[in-house]
Amino acid sequence: MALTSPLTLAAEHAIVATASRVDAQGTPSEIAALARRFVGRIEGSAMTIAPQLEARGARVEEHGSHVVFDLGTEMTTSELMSICVSGDVSVIELVPVARAFM
Repeated sequence: MALTSPLTLAAEHAIVATASRVDAQGTPSEIAALARRFVGRIEGSAMTIAPQLEARGARVEEHGSHVVFDLGTEMTTSELMSICVSGDVSVIELVPVARAFM
C-alpha cells in the first residue's frame, strides 16, 4: 500500500510481513524511515560477515531463508557488498524494507 494512500495516512500502526515473518512494524512514518534496513536472500553464512558488519555499526539477522541487514548510520550498500565478497557470501536479492509500502 502506498504511503500516500488515505488508509496509510490515517493508520496508527502498520506491519510489514510475509507468510513466515514480520520484517517491520510501527507507525507508517517509522517504517518509511527504515531506508537503511534491507531484506534479502544470500548464499553463504550471514554469521561469517556479522563481526565485520558490527564493527561498522551494522548488523545482520537470519530469518529462515531471508536475512535482514540494518546498515546503521554509516555503512553504504557498496560497503555491504564488499564485506559479503570478502566473506564468500553472495547476495541474491536485496530490497529496502521501506519499499514494501510503495
